Amino acid sequence: MVLKNLSEIRNQYPNGSKSYIEKDDKISFVGKYSQNTILFDKRKDLNINVTEGSFEFIIKFIPEISYWTSNSFFEKLNTTKNNPYIQLNTLPIITVDLRELDSYSKSESFSIPEEYAEVDVTNTLDTKEDYIKYINWITSEDEGRAPLISTKDLGEWQLKTTDDLGFRFQTQLDELNLKIDEQTEGENPIDKESTN
Repeated sequence: MVLKNLSEIRNQYPNGSKSYIEKDDKISFVGKYSQNTILFDKRKDLNINVTEGSFEFIIKFIPEISYWTSNSFFEKLNTTKNNPYIQLNTLPIITVDLRELDSYSKSESFSIPEEYAEVDVTNTLDTKEDYIKYINWITSEDEGRAPLISTKDLGEWQLKTTDDLGFRFQTQLDELNLKIDEQTEGENPIDKESTN
C-alpha cells in the first residue's frame, strides 16, 4: 500500500501544500476560489500498538478494542502524518473478534477428533501476539512460495496412545462428521460471502 505525503500527490491543485491551511485541530483545503474549501480534522496520534511484521493494514481486536499494525506500516503512517486524507477511517482495518477465537479452539467439536487422534492439545493460538504472528505469516509474500509454518509454532500437544489406537471413538467421530456434513450441505461459504 502506498501512502503519500501531500507534496507527493500528483494533482497539486491549486498551490500544492500551500493550499492546506492548518488552524487549531483542523486543516482547510482551499481551492482556486476561497469559497471552494474542504475542512478536515487533523489526524490525531493513532493509538496503535506496533509489532514486528510486514502486513500493511491495521488489526482491530474486539471486544476490548485495541489496534495493532506492523512496524513497517506504522512508519508509513508516521511519514504521512500531515496528509489529512489519511485518517483511521480511511485505512484498511481488519476486525478480529477474540470472543469467537477464544471459544472456537475450546469447542467440544474438537474433543472427539483429538480423542480419536490420541492427542491432548496443551497449547494453541490464544493470545493477540499469536494471532498477529499468524496473520503476518499468512499475508507475507516471498519470492516463490512462502515457507510452511511449523506446527510447533501453532501449538503444542502430547500423544496419549492407547491399545485401541483411538478407534473406540470411531462411531462418535463418524456421527460428528455426518452432523457437520448435514449442517453445511449445499452451503458453499465462498458463494455465501460473495453474495453479501
